Amino acid sequence: MRRWTARYRFGWTPVISFDRRRSELLDWVESNLNPVSFRDSEGQVGLALRKGVRIVISRHGATIEDTVAASDGVASVLPVLEGLIDVMEPRDIVLADGSIGWSVDMNVTDYEAATHSLATRLSGVSESLPSGARAKDIATLMDFEGIDYKVQTEFGIVSPRELQERLMESKVGKLMGRPAGRVRPQLFETLPPTSLFVDTYFEESRTTKLQSVPEIIAAIARVDSAAEEVAVAVSQSVSEKENII
Repeated sequence: MRRWTARYRFGWTPVISFDRRRSELLDWVESNLNPVSFRDSEGQVGLALRKGVRIVISRHGATIEDTVAASDGVASVLPVLEGLIDVMEPRDIVLADGSIGWSVDMNVTDYEAATHSLATRLSGVSESLPSGARAKDIATLMDFEGIDYKVQTEFGIVSPRELQERLMESKVGKLMGRPAGRVRPQLFETLPPTSLFVDTYFEESRTTKLQSVPEIIAAIARVDSAAEEVAVAVSQSVSEKENII
């Protein structure tokens, strides 16, 4: 199971004194951190302490984006979160939603045969229509709902090129939560001919107020764990049907 790009979006009670506190936060960053990139526009401050992992802060909330599939991506913004809590003093912080992309290597080299087989099995469409057309490919959209989360996932079989397109272009596919990726092209050269790509989007079913950096990190970890649980369940189901994972 490979974890790819991800986005976590937080909300809080609008900070009335945001303009003043933004200036104070920038002073704090200049004194305590060495960002590799920085953006200060009207109503937003964007910071990155490592390439491809950034946090964007606004009056209403913050968004953490990992565009390089870094296993320690979120950890790299911890210093910013600490400054954010101390300086901005946001109230009633909640994790609004999270989006994470996953892939599972498949034990099959014939991409077209794999996509045709899965499309036929999941759709129930016969091998060939009277016109001669046959099922070629399928992408499935599923909803899950539990006590803690509402989940939407889209999955399908992809080649290395299609996986790259999915990750590098955020508008490909039905789910629009993840950021456009900046994954090194060389990484895709190590992938097998076929993979199962599982895109996941999460919202919390019940709101949990967060008051500290450890609580924020724990909330992200819960989303990651739940997203991986869905990705594993989907891949196991496909494996049972196809015996290719």
